[in-house]
Amino acid sequence: MFENLEAFSKRQAELMQKMADPSVLSDPDQYASLMKEYRELSPIVDKYEQYCRLERAYEEAKELFESSSGDRDMRELASEEMQICNIGKYVITDIAEADEFLIKNYDAKGELSQNLADK
Repeated sequence: MFENLEAFSKRQAELMQKMADPSVLSDPDQYASLMKEYRELSPIVDKYEQYCRLERAYEEAKELFESSSGDRDMRELASEEMQICNIGKYVITDIAEADEFLIKNYDAKGELSQNLADK
């Protein structure tokens, strides 16, 4: 699942670059098509980015926990932060699984599968 999410994130960045291209800006149909795909990817990519931020925060809290062996208060604070991050990751993963339809209909390159692109 995360491989596809990374591909979606890269695809969204590509779309942003294409939409900034003057030749695309001068072609309303092409711009609209790219914008549509960008908007479809946004909820998934947003959740993926939130998940990545929580993963980084968890790792930082874990490092703090491990390096604060003598400071009980700091270890407790780091432990609480790790728990909060885990809950957040769980919620985001749950939401991402609810978007499974979209994930299944994008290929590994993050592009809309042809059967949906024609609709």
